[in-house]
Amino acid sequence: MTFLWTMLSILVFLSSCDQDSDMAPECNYEVEPDTRFFEFLHSDGDIYYAWTNDSAVLSHVDIELSKPQSQRNQHINGIILEMPQSCSLNGEWSWYFDPDGWDLAEASIEVCDGDPDYVEENLQDYLDIERYCPWSSIVLREIEEPTW
Repeated sequence: MTFLWTMLSILVFLSSCDQDSDMAPECNYEVEPDTRFFEFLHSDGDIYYAWTNDSAVLSHVDIELSKPQSQRNQHINGIILEMPQSCSLNGEWSWYFDPDGWDLAEASIEVCDGDPDYVEENLQDYLDIERYCPWSSIVLREIEEPTW
């Protein structure tokens, strides 16, 4: 089952690449075994995604998801990476969370806060500080089959 999920995930990621140009090697994103995918909601209504197979992070996410949405009080805090232009792994955003570099937090420093549009407009600044920690975000749900 894990092998099938991994293969399906790879195909989904590959199909999200720009079909009109040659596929850049960076677009061949490989999903590690036991990776789980999550949808995050920012208070302004924007959606973005993160995925990981880190058991400690998965445990934290499971605890948050067990709470009613109105009682979820932890936000994502992690390293973001720039998306190759020919790929779309995080919806409309040109960045994504490093699968090995994020967790949930109750509090974070202000310098890494911001809404997704602001991050998009100031991506190099966030890449330089290597963190994005949107205070106004919650983990919304686990995604069984990524659709981006």
